[in-house]
Amino acid sequence: MLTSASLRNLTHTLSLLIDKAVKDGYERTMLTSAILFGFISQRIVARNVGCSHQTVGRITQKLLAMALPLPNFDEIEGKTLLLVFYPHYKKRINYKRRPPIIEMEKEALVSPKKYRLKLMTMYLLYRAKEPATALSYSRYCALWAQHCKNSKLEFRITYQPGEVLFCDYAGIVASYTDRRSGKAVKLYMFVAVLGHSKYMFAYLTKNLTAKAWVEGLVKAIHFFKGSPAVIHFDNAAMVNISGLIAELHEQAQVFSRYYNNVCDTSRPLTPKDNPNAEKQVQHIQNRVLLLLRREKFYSRDEANAYLIKKVEALNHEPMQKTKVSRHQNYVEKELPALNGIPEIPYQPYDERFKQKSSAGYTVTYNTHEYSVPYKHRNTYLTLQVSGDTLVVLHELQVLVTHQLSNEKGGRTILPTHMPPNHFAESNKNETEFIKWAESIGESVVAIVKQQYEGMKSHSSRPAGKKCIALKKLAKTFGKEELELGCAYALNQEMHTPSDIQLILKSRIYEDEEEPLLAPLIASQQNIRGKSYYEGFHHE
Repeated sequence: MLTSASLRNLTHTLSLLIDKAVKDGYERTMLTSAILFGFISQRIVARNVGCSHQTVGRITQKLLAMALPLPNFDEIEGKTLLLVFYPHYKKRINYKRRPPIIEMEKEALVSPKKYRLKLMTMYLLYRAKEPATALSYSRYCALWAQHCKNSKLEFRITYQPGEVLFCDYAGIVASYTDRRSGKAVKLYMFVAVLGHSKYMFAYLTKNLTAKAWVEGLVKAIHFFKGSPAVIHFDNAAMVNISGLIAELHEQAQVFSRYYNNVCDTSRPLTPKDNPNAEKQVQHIQNRVLLLLRREKFYSRDEANAYLIKKVEALNHEPMQKTKVSRHQNYVEKELPALNGIPEIPYQPYDERFKQKSSAGYTVTYNTHEYSVPYKHRNTYLTLQVSGDTLVVLHELQVLVTHQLSNEKGGRTILPTHMPPNHFAESNKNETEFIKWAESIGESVVAIVKQQYEGMKSHSSRPAGKKCIALKKLAKTFGKEELELGCAYALNQEMHTPSDIQLILKSRIYEDEEEPLLAPLIASQQNIRGKSYYEGFHHE
């Protein structure tokens, strides 16, 4: 038999059909079922109302047989309406005990879930009290399911453009084939979705570590061309200690500071706190990931290119309810509301530790020394290694970034990190002195090179002192005079600064009668010479 609600809907539908027939010229007293259902079939009416087509035919016959005018069925109470069409209606009395709904609701709230009584156990306890009045197990479960359906209550949160980004990992694993070994390498699908526009992004990572989470988030933020105010994820590798305000992994903290956003977490064991990510993960799994698993890839980049292309195609599809694509919502509403991001993407670190800088304003990594600004000497600094880069931080501020060197025991010192006196001392080398000499002339360059002949180091201190003496001569006598004096000294095989000083004081290079083509010593006939003593000819 019909319920009062279904009967009310049916009488309303039949009244509309009668009115339509009368408007088409039929006499009210001459109406039949064939005329009424010439516009629409009984089965369609039955399907819309929720009853059988036979019931529709019976109620129609009773309605047409009623005296005119018909009562207003919308104003009649449910029980009275049933009595109009079913005069002998009598509610059947059921002596079976109803399920203990209140106790069952309390049991459903027990946490964790594994400590709850199962439905079968609760039914056996219910039946044991009085078996004669107990419902069957199927009816017991049906009434409980109906109660849960009727009492279901949802609170849907709406998110403003640029407010939050949800992210999660899929449970299904993808893979690619390594060309060298031929083995399958597992890949894990990271999914990010913007809360307002539901714009999606997916990326395959090597594992599920905190570094992989951050790698996926960085790719997502730069794909979206902006950063939301909040990043929401569940209690996975990004969380050290869960709770109302979770203690985040250091990777998450550094990432959050770099992009100036807030990281929020779900409550433990509550996937419903992250419904946007859970739903989009399922959507991408069904539409893309299952097909991706059947393709053949030979690198992670190939697999990611395929995945991003397919997910972007999903973003351009109209959504079922709104008939507007995710991409359109993103471009029109979400993108203008996102915060700006740095041009250089954040790189998750491989290592992060603290170290006290030395008095020589250096820190050491893998036996190689790297300089820091001298003002931060003898200070505890944070070293962050990312790939082939070493980043040195002090109180969250980046001091310097070095490219890692493979030289064991070597030193990488930047001139800008030196104090002024150290910088001046470091410039006392062959290269710098030659640069200075080139600004004067070729003869001065040759004299500078003579000072470093035979020296094992380009920063030789004795040679540097002699070059400093040459600089003083340039200040005293002038650059042009120094060039002439050095040219004369080279011709006479005189290389020391003291010899050049004598030449400049005497100005002997100005004497036109003095031969300059041969050394002075060679013109003396009474000198035995070097060869005589090397041959032991002396008495």
